[in-house]
Amino acid sequence: YFRWAKIALFSSAIRTNLDGDTASDPAPQFGSMRTFFNLGGQLYFRIVIFSRLSSTLSFGFAAAVEENQSIKDANTEFMVSLKIL
Repeated sequence: YFRWAKIALFSSAIRTNLDGDTASDPAPQFGSMRTFFNLGGQLYFRIVIFSRLSSTLSFGFAAAVEENQSIKDANTEFMVSLKIL
């Protein structure tokens, strides 16, 4: 049976080579300034299996893009995890 559920949302950004030149399209040169962003979420369920084993089932999704990159070109990841305590 399910005991509880919770959701976690996250995002981050990172800029590399702050003293470098601005990245050029389509292929930035080594040492050029670049900015990356990501956004994602994770859904946790606390479940009890076989009346005794407390476990956590989670599903997650994240997407990452570089500055000036289209959302449709984002790199995406999906995750499923089962932790048996």
